[in-house]
Amino acid sequence: MLVLLIIFMVAAPLATVDVKVELPKGAAKPEPNPEDPIFISLKGTRQVYLGNNETNLAALGPQLLERAGGNRETRVYIRADKGVRYKEVMRVIDVVQQNGFYKAALVAEDAAVREE
Repeated sequence: MLVLLIIFMVAAPLATVDVKVELPKGAAKPEPNPEDPIFISLKGTRQVYLGNNETNLAALGPQLLERAGGNRETRVYIRADKGVRYKEVMRVIDVVQQNGFYKAALVAEDAAVREE
């Protein structure tokens, strides 16, 4: 049975992606910053980005594999605007898993950060 490893709230290296999303708050401890992280960002209705490049679900799998250099052991960070519906996040997770990436982390803003 294939298992999708999801770390639910990660305050990962957020500064490496320029796509602006309003992240939900989370209380999990931050992970160490990876050298070359792969981010998938979701905004609005079905706006999907791989890094800073807008894409779609049909193209995401092959682009993700290319971005990872064929290494399916690469951790993929999924950032979703707090207004994005859960089913949209699940569609992205499904594409990630269907393409052999089982190390996925959902990124959240640190709950200790004060809201402005």
